[in-house]
Amino acid sequence: MKTLSKLRFHYFFLTFSLMLGTSFVFAQDSEASAVPSLLLGQGDELQRVKAGLAAGQTDVVAALKEIVENADVALEKPVANVVDEGAMPPSGDPHDYYSYSPYWWPDPENPDGPYIWRDGEINPDRKTSDVSRIEAMVDRVTSLVPAWYFTGDERYAESAVEQLRAWFLDPATKMNPNVKFGQKRRGHDYNSPSGVLEAWRMRWVIDCAILLESYPG
Repeated sequence: MKTLSKLRFHYFFLTFSLMLGTSFVFAQDSEASAVPSLLLGQGDELQRVKAGLAAGQTDVVAALKEIVENADVALEKPVANVVDEGAMPPSGDPHDYYSYSPYWWPDPENPDGPYIWRDGEINPDRKTSDVSRIEAMVDRVTSLVPAWYFTGDERYAESAVEQLRAWFLDPATKMNPNVKFGQKRRGHDYNSPSGVLEAWRMRWVIDCAILLESYPG
């Protein structure tokens, strides 16, 4: 079985789908209404995993152990938000998402001038922008929600909800719903359309939020 030591939601679906597709039959008496209607993942596979856990299937139990270990690490991490650190976006609004284009570097011949392109070489300074914060948010949510869903431990759900509220809802910390300053080329008066790639990082957070709809908290 593919290792889940660095579980992310998409690996979770793919791995368990392959693992259980031939080795476990989904309980026939499960109610259709209990199957989550997800955007990207397959809700019926979640039900298969729960059935495998209930049956004590060795591979599934071992995988859940790794899921819980990842979630326990996520519990100890701070809530990520878009306003706490980093450079001010060109808009002057700290709620605007702002990240640097990965392949643009200072020009050694013109240090104060526009950045220049260095194909395939990622500028480590990129990590000082909001890309590191969006990665932290996604990492926490996609680690916490599966652990809650399969164990029922509300600590994981509460922490995931806190993280989602901070990123999307809390007026003090929420991200404005745009990525027009994503992958900005410093020194260039140009907003790159590739900024949409930053939003793509959040795709599995949507399924996590859907699962949390059943959490009463």
